[in-house]
Amino acid sequence: CLHRRNNLPFLNTSHKIVKVIGVDCWKRPLIYIGARAAIAKRGPRNTGPVMTENDQAHIARLLQSDRQLVRQVLQNAGLDIDRYHSVDWLYMLRYLLISWSGVVALAVAWNMLDGAWKFLLVPLIAILQHAMLNVVHEASHYSLMKDKRWNDRVASFFAALPLGHTVASYRMTHKDHHSYLRSSKDPSSYVSNPDLTTSQIRQTLFFLLCGRLVWELLARSLLGRRFETDAAADEALMKTTDRNRLIANLCFHLLALAFWYAIGMVGFWIAWLVIVMTLTPVLDGLRTIVEHRMQPGLDGPFHTRTHHRNIVVSGLMAPLFQYHWEHHLFPAIPHHQLGELHKTLIRLDVRGAKPVDTGFFGTLWQLI
Repeated sequence: CLHRRNNLPFLNTSHKIVKVIGVDCWKRPLIYIGARAAIAKRGPRNTGPVMTENDQAHIARLLQSDRQLVRQVLQNAGLDIDRYHSVDWLYMLRYLLISWSGVVALAVAWNMLDGAWKFLLVPLIAILQHAMLNVVHEASHYSLMKDKRWNDRVASFFAALPLGHTVASYRMTHKDHHSYLRSSKDPSSYVSNPDLTTSQIRQTLFFLLCGRLVWELLARSLLGRRFETDAAADEALMKTTDRNRLIANLCFHLLALAFWYAIGMVGFWIAWLVIVMTLTPVLDGLRTIVEHRMQPGLDGPFHTRTHHRNIVVSGLMAPLFQYHWEHHLFPAIPHHQLGELHKTLIRLDVRGAKPVDTGFFGTLWQLI
């Protein structure tokens, strides 16, 4: 296991240690956490060939070059990038109200349906949770509200905690994603790493379905380590932040369970928690693959992808996770302004802003 560190969660079958199907879902993460402790004791880790320093420097240069290009194109058109930085808190407030209206509607439907009919609501709950993750993402960039303290408070209580996160923990991880895109320090490299085979990607998606969110939280809060990546954040800071996340979530969900029990709908919230730990991370992983994973012959010299979305794609894969090429150039721009920036760049014929021809699901099919 230690020798094949990059494949620890799946116990690579080429070593004939054990087949994926032959290991109970709960055993593999426990084996992984024990192995992580052994690695920590033996000293510095071998990072493996996820990306070379030259590759990472190339991505950084590409981002900087595209950023300068966009600024220059806008300047030539008499526009300023700063015009897109204004925060409209009412926009996200409406989004939150719609999301929680959906939660209430699904809870009522769950209570009305009997037996196996409840399973019809499972994908809808996962889609809604993935959509609510948008709010956490916006808050991590301080794009939810102008006041940073209220930005974090509102997003944590109404979006992050119901999904097993805190804004502080999400921000710490997401900051590394922007700073170390597609390198071994990128938290999304478990699906975006170009060295991974399609088989390994599928195994990762299976591991997400088996509760990777929970196992990673335990690994981060107990060991200060991320799965399969060399965390850029300080280990002590990571432990503290994620222990606070663990405690905050335990308190929140105990109170939530008490509330739903009092109104006779505790079964809905239990189902909500199971879906948060299983199906929703898979949806987020699929979206991450489409937006970040590069493949020779499929992409030009781009760092991320932008897709045009119709109602179906936006409904299934979260309506605010789009315009990703523009987002990585200017992370501080709120999403409701990214759409305007995207339209402007398309009108000015900026190549990187043009959506890929294969569409969202066409690209996903080619990548996995």
